[in-house]
Amino acid sequence: MQGPSWSRADEMLDRILDAVERRGVTPESVGAEILSEESVEVRAQVEAMLPHLDAGDALDRGVAALAPDLSQALAAGPGADLGVPSIPAAGDRIGAYRLLRLLGRGGMGVVYLAERADRQFEKRVAIKLLAASAAGPTVYRRFLRERQILADLEHPAIARLLDGGVTADGTPFLVMEAVDGVPIDRWCERRGASLRQRLDLFLVACEAVDFAHRRLVVHRDLKPANVLVTDDGAVKLLDFGIAGLIEAGEGDPAPAPTLLHAFTPDYASPEQVRGERAGIASDVYSLGVLLYRLLAGRLPYSTRGLGPTEVERLVAGVEPQPPSRLLEQGAPEEVASRSPRARQVRGDLDAIVLCAMAKEPEQRYRSAAELARDVRRHLEGRPIAAQAPTLAYRTRKFVRRYRLGVGAAAVVAASLLLGTVLSLLQARATAIERDRAQREAVKAATVAAFLEDLFGAADPYFDSVERPTITDLLARGEATIDTGLGHYPRARAELLVTMSRSYRRLGDLEAATRLASDALDAQRRLLGDDDPALAEALLAHADALSAAGETDAAHRELEQALDLLEQNGRRDETMEAVLLSLARLERDPHPESARRRFLQALAIARADGRSRSPGAAVILHELGILLENGGDIERGLRLKTESLELFRGQLGDEHPAVLHMQSNLAVAHRLRGELDRAELLYRAAAAGLERRLGPEHPDLASPLTNLGQLLLERGRRDEAAPAIERAARLGLDDDAHPLSGLGYRINLATLRREQGHPREAVALYREAAELLGRHLDPEHPSRARVDSLLGHSLLLVGEMGEAEALLRRALEVQRARQRPRHPERLETEVALGPLLCERGEAEHGTALLVEADARSVQLPGGHPPPRAIAIALGLASCRLAAGDVAAAEAELGRARRLLAGALPADHYLHERMRSLTARLSARAAP
Repeated sequence: MQGPSWSRADEMLDRILDAVERRGVTPESVGAEILSEESVEVRAQVEAMLPHLDAGDALDRGVAALAPDLSQALAAGPGADLGVPSIPAAGDRIGAYRLLRLLGRGGMGVVYLAERADRQFEKRVAIKLLAASAAGPTVYRRFLRERQILADLEHPAIARLLDGGVTADGTPFLVMEAVDGVPIDRWCERRGASLRQRLDLFLVACEAVDFAHRRLVVHRDLKPANVLVTDDGAVKLLDFGIAGLIEAGEGDPAPAPTLLHAFTPDYASPEQVRGERAGIASDVYSLGVLLYRLLAGRLPYSTRGLGPTEVERLVAGVEPQPPSRLLEQGAPEEVASRSPRARQVRGDLDAIVLCAMAKEPEQRYRSAAELARDVRRHLEGRPIAAQAPTLAYRTRKFVRRYRLGVGAAAVVAASLLLGTVLSLLQARATAIERDRAQREAVKAATVAAFLEDLFGAADPYFDSVERPTITDLLARGEATIDTGLGHYPRARAELLVTMSRSYRRLGDLEAATRLASDALDAQRRLLGDDDPALAEALLAHADALSAAGETDAAHRELEQALDLLEQNGRRDETMEAVLLSLARLERDPHPESARRRFLQALAIARADGRSRSPGAAVILHELGILLENGGDIERGLRLKTESLELFRGQLGDEHPAVLHMQSNLAVAHRLRGELDRAELLYRAAAAGLERRLGPEHPDLASPLTNLGQLLLERGRRDEAAPAIERAARLGLDDDAHPLSGLGYRINLATLRREQGHPREAVALYREAAELLGRHLDPEHPSRARVDSLLGHSLLLVGEMGEAEALLRRALEVQRARQRPRHPERLETEVALGPLLCERGEAEHGTALLVEADARSVQLPGGHPPPRAIAIALGLASCRLAAGDVAAAEAELGRARRLLAGALPADHYLHERMRSLTARLSARAAP
């Protein structure tokens, strides 16, 4: 069935488009290279397409250009005759595979068991041929674009998509991993699986679904037939993303007319049966129905024999019974046998299922991970999010978790007191839980109306001349939030937190802090000081304070947030974020505490099935920085590299977070002495951030200042100056938060020193030292660094006494906190050594320089030029002070060779060379 030229043309098209995206070239320029060894037929097919492509939309035009006749036939609609055979025969070939037997058929097509037919290797697969009724231009446009994304869903509980193509007669097909298993509901019934076993299998399915969601792939057809369990109890999800291939694309005005074929109505969400676009919330709904089936043994309702209108009315309009109630219906003997399970399901599991199956998407769990988290909390005997947190509910949970302790402590008192309390409160429980859903619906509608009004300004039909920027929209939202959400203070407070974070990402720390403070005040008024929901506002405010340099205040608020979460048994993404922010603040002054925080955050991510999530990648990256700072450069580099690749795979090469990680990775290479590699990474990160964020975004300051610092270290002062000065301009704009730009001020001071303006450098370093002195402990490494830099510059202006005190103090801290080959420690030793020799401690000063020389040479890149020259000149000075003229001459000769052409003519090390040369000449004269 597979036409040989079409298969090869399809493969060549993929290679050309990959090259277009990766190398930024035109299709025509790369086509000749890739097609040079192809047959005349394949080359003609692909070359006919190339003039119709460009780098911007090549992926969306491939099929139309390669098969215009097919594209026109598809455009005629689902009734067009595409010539697709009804049932291929066993023995037919599809690409490299031979069909063995029919496995099943449905509205989307037919599935065959197949095996490799080209004898390259033995492998059995499942091949799905999409039905002619599912075809349309969108299928092919999205098919080429999405098949690699789906193929990259590497998860042990997801059956992988291995390949895909289009047959010679235009039928799309998919090649998938063949799974030898049975549907999850049938497996549970045959094995007589316990409730715990059913829930454990369901949790694996949730983890797999969440894994795909985080990679922007939605299933859209979750049902038992697509959730198989093997003989050894392993869960495998099938058909991931297949339904997505036939959904209307972004540019299509309406869903495809055959949309009902993309899902199974019994498990479909209300929005799916209404023909609306399905997303994460739809998968959460289908998981809820699947859980219902596993708990009750039956579906909440059946759509068999119903037409589309009746299906929509049933699914979108009829509330399902709790699964425990369904277990209590039927013949008396059946009810009796199901009674134990009904008791186990009643309460939490009922609430979990009904929350997942809420009619409105915003009332469901926000993700499969949240659904799984509530199931785990139920299994642990902890309160769940789907239940109203009433006193009666929390009391029941407490008693169940600590049944023996409560019974031993006060059996009689507990029975009397709890009986009274529960009898009083239970009457209100149903009404409270019903009102909660109503309140959430009102809240969602209120927020939606506010956002619709706010973002209406971005509508091209809006009466504004120019489309507003993000900053414009945030400012407009801030100005109208009180009127738009004044009658719903909880929603207002939550939106303030979101807006604060947006301002922080835009670099407006003043606005971020102000809004976060308003949100925190509002949440305290609404919730009091003991509600765990306050933690989100505390986190946002603390992060804004931290970005502005107010680290002590930020640390206090983060500790308060952590206490609230721990007291209420919360181990979720909010707690993970709080631990991560605390660890970042503690990394320099308290590295061991920071390490524990990072590991706790990572444990939460892994427990929630997010071990490869962006959040987990960030934690790994931060751990890498911690190891690096502690001297373990190699392990730090491995962790940072691993996290960068993980992040890049999830977000792409050009995401700002990926580019910042790339800049941080450069630090590790710099510490290893791999300066060329570090420079390349810094430049790439800065260029990418400028493309994504614009030339004036403050986030550009970090990679620019790091690049400038590296160039100074390499002796390329004039190249470093534009990067450092630009970084300082971008990073020092915020007068309200001077600490936020401290690093840029320090690097600007170093540049002034290297440019021959040591007094200006001293003034800038003193400002930095004064700021740090007000906010950091004396033993903090950042204070030691500034002391060292200030001491070095004071040497250049002749302030020897103060310089010596500062350099000694800095070296004491650095010896306790930094590895011997840390650049900051080496620079302190190189500055202090000659000074000690001049002050009569020639043995001590010489030893410092000799050790620094040996350690610096051991780095992969050897000495950076300025440090190597400074060490040679320092040793010449020490040898001269000790009276060893010959050794002094040898070191001065080494310095002269190193200095030749390495540094600008006006660099201060040239002046030091001239001074030492004159002293040596005077000493050697008779």
